[in-house]
Amino acid sequence: MMINLNRMRRVEEETLHGMAMLIDSISAHAAEKTIYNVDLAVIFH
Repeated sequence: MMINLNRMRRVEEETLHGMAMLIDSISAHAAEKTIYNVDLAVIFH
């Protein structure tokens, strides 16, 4: 039985790409939240 290394590698790259996109979206969301909190702090002080 022969394992298709190219296919495995592609799956691995897609998984890493997906994780990177997920981390990016979480980071962006956290940054938005921080900016929002700073805005609120500026408004209420």
